[in-house]
Amino acid sequence: MPSDVTVDIAHFEDITIDIDGKNTSISIDDKSVLDYDLVYFRAHNSHIFLL
Repeated sequence: MPSDVTVDIAHFEDITIDIDGKNTSISIDDKSVLDYDLVYFRAHNSHIFLL
């Protein structure tokens, strides 16, 4: 994997979604998901979600 790719394995309790009128921000441990190239979420029931 290229060194400039940002990947994180996150838990659902690490995610924060702020909705403010027209603006929505999603962050993982206070870092915007826009800063990541791939975010992998795996729920306890084995469903996989990618952002």
